[in-house]
Amino acid sequence: MNVFVKTVGFSADERHALQTMFRLSDGQDVQYRLWQPGRMLVPHVVLLDAESHEAALEVQSPTFRPHTKTIVVGDPAFFQGAWKVVSRPLQWKQVIAELEVLFASGLQATAHLHDPTLDLNPASHATIPPGYKTALIIGLPREEQLYLKARLSLQGIAHVVEAVDAGQAAEHLGQQGVDIVVVSSQLPDADAAALIQALKSHVCPPYAIVAVVPHDCNWAQRLQMETAGATGVLEAPFIPHKVGEMFANL
Repeated sequence: MNVFVKTVGFSADERHALQTMFRLSDGQDVQYRLWQPGRMLVPHVVLLDAESHEAALEVQSPTFRPHTKTIVVGDPAFFQGAWKVVSRPLQWKQVIAELEVLFASGLQATAHLHDPTLDLNPASHATIPPGYKTALIIGLPREEQLYLKARLSLQGIAHVVEAVDAGQAAEHLGQQGVDIVVVSSQLPDADAAALIQALKSHVCPPYAIVAVVPHDCNWAQRLQMETAGATGVLEAPFIPHKVGEMFANL
């Protein structure tokens, strides 16, 4: 899996050293990438330079996500919610080693989630006119469904089917494939990660699967969704501009 890391602050030499460490992860089970603004996915980890003005602005920003795994380099008092605090002189190898333990354990925790009994493959598919995109929303409250339907319509996706649970979603997918799936991480009748894996192996898989997690979810829940194959993750209650960015990139 790709782990996206956002850096705030740091000297040019420190950033160059980190990029070098990231390149060494190419081809491994866990590959590290620098997160860039405008990406559909939120970063898995944020690295904050406690000595930088940019990092101070970051933690005060209304868009800062305090529950994201955050590593502070420098003063431990800079951000009380930090997952790890690293002192200078900075040793990136130590930081990478911590991340390896974190994300490697996450991969092991989700390795058993494939559910071969969850059959979503249809006997036959209805014909969808060329260029006609459809979406399926699974397991979300009514008000969230209506909001997402409105946002999807802005992207030209007017045909949206709603399913209250995985069973109802399977019934629909048994008749017709869809282009986009938005699924709650808290389904009443199935493990959401297993459902995402089943969708990925569907005879006509959706080209995008968006998981919706609670705003206060921990890193492991988000990691499960992404490891299972989610294209992106949204937090509920929704942040309008994040939803807009997500759907604009689908």
